[in-house]
Amino acid sequence: MSSPSTSSTFGRLQVRTQERGVSVPAEVGLTPKVKRSIVPPTKTSAMNYSFYVIAAIAIGACVSLQPPINATTAGVLGSPLLAACISISISLMVVVLLWLTWGKGAGQLAQVKALPWWAVIGGIIGVVFVAGGVVVAPVLGVALFFVCIVAGQLLGSIVADHVGAFGVQVRPVNLMKVLGFGLVLAGAALVRNSNS
Repeated sequence: MSSPSTSSTFGRLQVRTQERGVSVPAEVGLTPKVKRSIVPPTKTSAMNYSFYVIAAIAIGACVSLQPPINATTAGVLGSPLLAACISISISLMVVVLLWLTWGKGAGQLAQVKALPWWAVIGGIIGVVFVAGGVVVAPVLGVALFFVCIVAGQLLGSIVADHVGAFGVQVRPVNLMKVLGFGLVLAGAALVRNSNS
């Protein structure tokens, strides 16, 4: 049986039992005859990670199309807020359809009352992004608009990490984060100058 020092070294690392070929947490207590070996990252997991990176880039590219589409809708309808209502209503219908089909209606809707009060902020932020994009993106241009959005997101995330907002783990501000934010601001300046 593994000694306490060995168990603490492995912590919650996944280990493979050579007799059964399955992965189990280190603290379950393996028999003396079973040797443990740390399972290294496989090529499959690396490929899956790459897929998610590509998917995130594709999602970002799709999101960049939303402000100009909504701005055109606002021009036709004569109201940015009406255009935002149309956009958000379509989003609501699509996500409800996905929830009922792909998601099989999973979840406990009755637990909505147990949500913290600030959960409403998530929906409000969605409205601010859609409605704000309709008004701001045509003025700044889509590229500069999204560079500024990224700068704001980075600033907000740095502050949220630093104070542990909304239950996230506290990660204090450090020099690397500040430098990263500075680089985003430099990128915004470069995009702005490219439009002049």
